Amino acid sequence: MRQKWMAVGGVLLLSAGAVLGMAHCSTDEDTSVDIVTTCDVAKLNPNDSVEKTLSLFVATSSDLGTEAKALEKRFTDICNAVNRESGEDEGADIHAACNKIATRLDKAQKTAPAPDGGTAPIWVHVGYSEACADNSQEEATCLDQCAKSPPCDVAQACPAGKESGGCTGSCTGVCRTPATGDSCVGECAGSCATGDAGVVCAAAECIGTCSAATWNGQCEAGCDLRFVGVCGGTCNGTCDGNKVGTVPDGGAPPDGGGGDGDGGDGGDGGDGGVPDAAPPPDAGPAPPAPPAPGGSDGNCTGVCVGSCSAKASGSCGQKCRGAFSGGECTGGPARCVGTCTGASIACLQTCTGTCNSAVDGGTCGASCAGSCSSGLTNPQCGADLTCDANVQCHNVCKVRGALKANCAAPAGVEVRVAGDPGIYPALKAHAGDFAAAALEANLLNVESFRISGVTLDDYKALGATRDHVRVCVQAGSKAVDDARASLATSVAAGQVIKGIKF
Repeated sequence: MRQKWMAVGGVLLLSAGAVLGMAHCSTDEDTSVDIVTTCDVAKLNPNDSVEKTLSLFVATSSDLGTEAKALEKRFTDICNAVNRESGEDEGADIHAACNKIATRLDKAQKTAPAPDGGTAPIWVHVGYSEACADNSQEEATCLDQCAKSPPCDVAQACPAGKESGGCTGSCTGVCRTPATGDSCVGECAGSCATGDAGVVCAAAECIGTCSAATWNGQCEAGCDLRFVGVCGGTCNGTCDGNKVGTVPDGGAPPDGGGGDGDGGDGGDGGDGGVPDAAPPPDAGPAPPAPPAPGGSDGNCTGVCVGSCSAKASGSCGQKCRGAFSGGECTGGPARCVGTCTGASIACLQTCTGTCNSAVDGGTCGASCAGSCSSGLTNPQCGADLTCDANVQCHNVCKVRGALKANCAAPAGVEVRVAGDPGIYPALKAHAGDFAAAALEANLLNVESFRISGVTLDDYKALGATRDHVRVCVQAGSKAVDDARASLATSVAAGQVIKGIKF
C-alpha cells in the first residue's frame, strides 16, 4: 500500500487514508515487539534443564548476597565484643570494628625483641582447624532440579576415597570421634589436658603452669630475669627506653636495653644489662620518665625491659612461678601442666575436641572418613559429585552446598598473645565465633568464583537463547559481583587476627 503524506507547518503527516489503512492492517496482524527488560524467573521454562539451571542461578546469586551482608554484620558484632571486653571503643562498621584488633595485635608482635642477627619470636598467633566442607546433601538436592537424570545419590556419585559419614560397622580410613575427656590414640583436634608429668607443648598454647626455662606469654607472678613486654606490676629497668626502678642482676636481655652497655655509662661491652638513659646536653642527671597515658597497676604503661613484679606479658628468661596463659613454653624440655590447646596435638592423656585415629577395618561408631562395611549414614563428599548435569548446573549447586555448609566453631582454637594482656582474654573468649565466621567467608569466597563472570554466551553454549535468558543472566551476574565484593571484605576481616588491617 502506497502511503500519502501531507506537509502541514513543515511537519509531514500521513493522509487519512493511510492511517485508516494502517489501522486496518493492525487488526489483521500483531507486529508489536515484547522487549524484556527485567528478569522474571516465572517466565523461564521449568521443564528445560538449562533454563531451570538459570532459575537456580538467579536464586543462588540472591541468597549469596544476603549471606555476604550477614557475614559483614557478624564480623562487626564479634569484633566489637572483643573491643568492649578489651577496653576499646566500638567501631561503627566492619572496618572500624575489626581494624582495632589488627592494630593492637600488630603492635604486640612488633614489641617482641629480636636478637642480634635473628628474628623476633612469635608473640601473636591465633590458630584453628580450617576444615569446613560443602553440604553434599544440599548439592545433590540442587542437582536433582537441573540434572538430566535424577536422583543424585551422594554415596554413589562421590569419587572413591572422598566419602565420609556415620559408620556403625567397621571403618577403613580415619575415625573422627568426638572426645570429651577420653584418651586419644591419634591426633587430638582440640585441647589436651596434661597430668603431673606434663607434656612437651612448645608449639601450642599453654594454660596452667609452665616449667620451661623461658617462655613467651603471660605470667601472673611476674618475671625477674630478662623480661621484655608489658608489666602490670612494678617495672625495674627501662620503660619505653627511660630508666625506672632499679635494674636487677642480669636484668634486661641483650637487645632490650637499646644500647651496648652493661648498665653503666654505655661502655664498649657488658653483660646485656640496661644502659643509662642519655644525659641532657649540658650535664646533669637524665630526667625521669614521663608518666605514660592510660591506666596501669604499675609504674610502666609502655614496654618494660628488665624485670616485672607481677602480671608480666611478654618474654622471660626464667621459669614462670605462677599461673601461665596466653603463650607457649619455649625452653626445652618445655613442660606445660594444665591444658595444651592447638589445632593438632598428639595427646598423651585426655583429649577434649575431636580424636582422629587411623583405622583399617576397625570399629568406629562415629564419623568415618573412608569406607564403612555397613555403608555410610548421612554421607558427605570431599569432591564434586559426578551426577549427570550441565556445567552451569554443577557450578550453581556447588555454591548452594557451600551456603548450607556447617562452619561451626572449631574445637581447640589456639590463642597466644604476649605484649598485650588486655586483649588476650577477650580474644580467647570470642576466637571460636571469629574462626567460624572466617571459615564460612573463605568457603563462600572460593566456591562463588564458580558462578562469577557468567555471560549469555555460557548459556547459549548450552542451547538457551531467549530474551528472558539474557536479562536473567545479566541480573544474576550483577548480584554475584556485588556478593563477592562483600565477601572480599569479610575475608579481609578474617585476617585481622594476624595484625593485618584492611
